[in-house]
Amino acid sequence: MSAIILANGEVPKNSKVINLLNSADYLICTDGSYNFTLNLNIAPNAVIGDFDSIDKGKIKKNIKTIDHFNQDKSDLEKAINY
Repeated sequence: MSAIILANGEVPKNSKVINLLNSADYLICTDGSYNFTLNLNIAPNAVIGDFDSIDKGKIKKNIKTIDHFNQDKSDLEKAINY
């Protein structure tokens, strides 16, 4: 099984990276990177974070949301720990 964590930053544009995201068995996004998946037409399995970068209500209902409001860790650290 392959799992990928997509963090916020620059939108992936390389076709190899996009194909890798599409082929992952489990894709976790930080709340800030969820918009990337919408623009790339990729469905993540889970979105994790404190949801300060996106309205949680805009996340599709079939996608698991994991709330972590601890401000001592970045959303990427929260995703890695998950």
